[in-house]
Amino acid sequence: MIDRPPSSATGTQAFLEEITVLQKANSEISDRISDLDKLHQESLSQIDESARAGYRERIDAAVAEIQQMNTDMTARIKEIKGSTLETSDRSKHVELVEKHFRANMQRQREVEVEYRKKERDVLERQYRIVNPDATDEEIEQIREGGSDLQIFLEATKDARATGAKAAISEVRNRYNEIQKIEQTMVELSELFEQLNQLVWLQEEQVEQIKKDGEDAEANLGEAVQHLDAAIVSSQSARKKKWWLFLILLAIIAIIVIVIVTQHPWSKGGDSS
Repeated sequence: MIDRPPSSATGTQAFLEEITVLQKANSEISDRISDLDKLHQESLSQIDESARAGYRERIDAAVAEIQQMNTDMTARIKEIKGSTLETSDRSKHVELVEKHFRANMQRQREVEVEYRKKERDVLERQYRIVNPDATDEEIEQIREGGSDLQIFLEATKDARATGAKAAISEVRNRYNEIQKIEQTMVELSELFEQLNQLVWLQEEQVEQIKKDGEDAEANLGEAVQHLDAAIVSSQSARKKKWWLFLILLAIIAIIVIVIVTQHPWSKGGDSS
């Protein structure tokens, strides 16, 4: 898994930190491919079956790690390329990262092709031990991957009686290794295809983003104006309520005064 830059970074700083992380990841992928190539060479020189089995496990693990890093890099390049304008200065940094990554995958493919060729050479030798009567056409078909394991099973029917069990096991193992290499190359081709489909951020998209931002700002301005008007209206309504309340109090006060002044007891009481 490739690290991500700190989430606190923004703008140009975040972009440059992302580029630095991807450049470092490219270097790590390159180192892993070199390690894989070394494992290939060492495995081909092994004679002991248990030692070869150990190398096969290490090779499988190394290939899985590299392929995961390749997948992560493809996704990250897609993300950064899709948010970078092709005509901007940033595009040069992205292009450099992508160029380095493509070179890494091409080198991995070459390493796998070479390993596949050597595995096929060993497979051919072992198959001739298992089936000495094999024709050139049959051998060529096997070398080019046009056969399946059933061919080897058929070829080993009489071999057990001749003591060629080790060769039989080697044939099967080499065949399985070649199948794995083929699968890795298919995955690399798919990643290359994904890279070929990546597109830059276009001017039209930038203009649309700006327009959307301007529209949002205009809508926000209108909303603020409506809110201000509502506040003023609310304040005016509250003032009117207070005036009505005061007027009502005044009317009540006048009525009370009139009642008090007109009542008999306000004139000093009854005369006898």
